[in-house]
Amino acid sequence: MKKTYRFRSLVLFLIFLVTVSTLIAEDLSLWPKRMPITYSGYDKEETLINFPAMIVLDETDVGVGFSYDDFLSPPYGDLRFTAEDKETPLDFEVESWNLDGKSYIWVKIPELTQDTKIYALWGRPGVTAPACTTDGSVWSEDYLGVWHMKNVAGVTIEDSTSNDFHGMKMLPSLPNEVDAVVGKGQLFDQNIVDLTGLVDDSGIYTISMWINGSKKSDWMYPFGIGTGCILVGWGAGPSIGIYDGVNWRNFGATPELDIWHHLAFLCDTNKVSMYLNGKLQGSNSSYVNNPIGGSVALGSSHSKTSHFFPGMLDEVRVSTAIRSSNWIWASWENQRVDGCLVEYKNPETQELPHITNARGATNVIATAACLNGTLVSSGISATAITLFWGNTDGENNSDNWQFSNTWEVVQSPGDFSHEITNLTVDSTYYYRFMAENNAGRTWAPETSVFVTSEVWLEKISDAQFSGLIPGEVKVHRGTVSTEPLDVYYTIKGSALPGLEYEEVSGVVTIPADETFATLNIMPLPTKVMPKKKTVELELFSSYVL
Repeated sequence: MKKTYRFRSLVLFLIFLVTVSTLIAEDLSLWPKRMPITYSGYDKEETLINFPAMIVLDETDVGVGFSYDDFLSPPYGDLRFTAEDKETPLDFEVESWNLDGKSYIWVKIPELTQDTKIYALWGRPGVTAPACTTDGSVWSEDYLGVWHMKNVAGVTIEDSTSNDFHGMKMLPSLPNEVDAVVGKGQLFDQNIVDLTGLVDDSGIYTISMWINGSKKSDWMYPFGIGTGCILVGWGAGPSIGIYDGVNWRNFGATPELDIWHHLAFLCDTNKVSMYLNGKLQGSNSSYVNNPIGGSVALGSSHSKTSHFFPGMLDEVRVSTAIRSSNWIWASWENQRVDGCLVEYKNPETQELPHITNARGATNVIATAACLNGTLVSSGISATAITLFWGNTDGENNSDNWQFSNTWEVVQSPGDFSHEITNLTVDSTYYYRFMAENNAGRTWAPETSVFVTSEVWLEKISDAQFSGLIPGEVKVHRGTVSTEPLDVYYTIKGSALPGLEYEEVSGVVTIPADETFATLNIMPLPTKVMPKKKTVELELFSSYVL
């Protein structure tokens, strides 16, 4: 006979995250220097997913300083970027590395909000640059082609995506490489970059670039696509606009000459809009969408022999998605000279230890449990470890915790476990590890929680919108039984069932002769995320049916 139990409540949160990196795991605590980087200048409500953010590195004496001489796997084999936890690697691409000035790097930010914080790491010998620096991982979010417009080798203008839609100059100096908005760009004057081979059938595109024109006249085309005849027009009328093979869709006067402008066209199914320097210009216009193919050129029409554009281009991109207004604004603000999106904190040394609550609570019974953690790094001096626990969350204040256990110095990196007893049945307990050395103390990134009940919940992983990877929760019972067990729960939170994740039944069955069952929270495809989404599980109060 199958028994059905309902148990004391427990709340568990799942935060939908995105895939952050393709990097193979490294012990990033071994990198001796780091610099915190924040995005306080992003004041929009929308969370931007997998946003490629530009980072500019330049030598400085503030903090412990940033110097190219501190890179011990030259030229930049030891450069790394991590999420705020200092553990999760982030994909990045080095556009240019300049030992005598500014270096430009693109970092894929999994979730860009005003609260986002990442770290740049360097100073480790004997390592090499990860694959993400050359395999296009940074540009995974619907980019068809990304051209930084710098010379690579001979006449090649490289596409940084994995699609390899590389462009070809007429000669190594035609067009000519010049200083631009982000490192180098190309100066056009009766010459082109041939992008023939660029192909896509979706018909939905965001086309963006930095543009600096030196003349105004009718029929000047910075970008020309043969199939369907998509033309970006500069000075026609004299206006700026896009041609869809049927009509010109104009968006006002051509911008001021000899000044860099960020230009973006959003070519949707039946409408087109244009953004200039992060702002919408005019209103949407009707549009006939076309695929990309045939003869394609930068600096002229697709014929490659007429309607030449006189001026400079930098950071040309084509996406197979309609970017949001916030994405376009953030791109402009991030890349422009004196932009305020990014804030660089003082470089610092990784002197502090790093500890986590890895492996969670195990062997939980009605009156005891084993609490587990991992010392990832001991920092630069002898380290002691303390485990705190109690019926309330003391957060990162040792005075607020009821109980503790200390492993005195010297402790080496590795796993730590401590059994606690005399616990109260059907009670919620919290715990957190803390590590301390001469440089100071650090806490595990978050408090862990468990319940001394016949049944409890354990979060295994967060859901990931990128790749639609489910979040995983285990429902445990304390003893093996020959009978299956139905466990009932409610589900709520800020994520919307049926819209942002698949609806669940409200009951999970632990099979006979098993001590746990798995509950999956499956995310659904979404284009735009708010800053935070949660799923909240709660077990029913205790009674037996």
